[in-house]
Amino acid sequence: MTSRFMRTVLRFCVQQPDRAKRLLAEYGKERKTSVRSALSALGVLTMTAMAQPASAALIHSYDFLTSTTTVVDGVGGANGTLMNGATIGEGALQLNGSNQYVQFSSYLVPTGSSPYSVALTFDAASFGGFNELISQGGKSNGSPFYIGTRSGGAIRATDEYQSLSVTIPTGQTTTLLYTFAEGAQALYLNGALVFSGTGTYTMDPADTFTRLGAQFEGPSEFWNGSISSVQIYSTVITPADLATPAPEPTSGALLFAGLACLAARRHSARDRLKVMHPSDIAHG
Repeated sequence: MTSRFMRTVLRFCVQQPDRAKRLLAEYGKERKTSVRSALSALGVLTMTAMAQPASAALIHSYDFLTSTTTVVDGVGGANGTLMNGATIGEGALQLNGSNQYVQFSSYLVPTGSSPYSVALTFDAASFGGFNELISQGGKSNGSPFYIGTRSGGAIRATDEYQSLSVTIPTGQTTTLLYTFAEGAQALYLNGALVFSGTGTYTMDPADTFTRLGAQFEGPSEFWNGSISSVQIYSTVITPADLATPAPEPTSGALLFAGLACLAARRHSARDRLKVMHPSDIAHG
């Protein structure tokens, strides 16, 4: 049973422990079904239960759980390439702040004057002069798109808002949501509105394709830290429209998942003993 499978089961146990318990009880009733089969069924239900509701506005989504070698788009099929040794681990994109980033082969964020929303969940290890979480475009046909920070962690969002009086901390997980419509922009941190603007700029539809962790030029201005979620919408949304992140595992949920793993391993060992031939057993 793979560690990826068990992580998926654990996430379901954390989010919906009552359903998980009922499922195992049902499939293991009167020992008609092995624990391994019950866990397999639990895994199938997990994938279904944890899937986000379909949204026509959600055009790209990255949770960094599907692959450790490719940045997989779970909605739009626009996968990204890890550059200069960037890695995916512990459910997040890991970036060193020196030269690592992700390169895409298209523009993920709607361009021109089209509305959009970009949500990112991330951690910052440190800040340099400028550091970018996401960027695209350039300056040849409008304003470039980027969301990142200045020295000290002050947020900047596109050339229109290059030095906001809003900062983010290091060493803490932060969820940022930036929304754009002509004459109305908004920035949320961890669900709270921290800035609103009335810009009327248009986004450059040409130049550099989308990047995570670096600026559109260079590349340069690399992000030092991790990014665990990226969602891009083709309309303006609010924090209430975002998927609710999984809570930290409770001791009960961890115990439940641990017991399930132990039971599966013991059942597997019993199954192997059942098929052994007497001649396979060494006599002392």
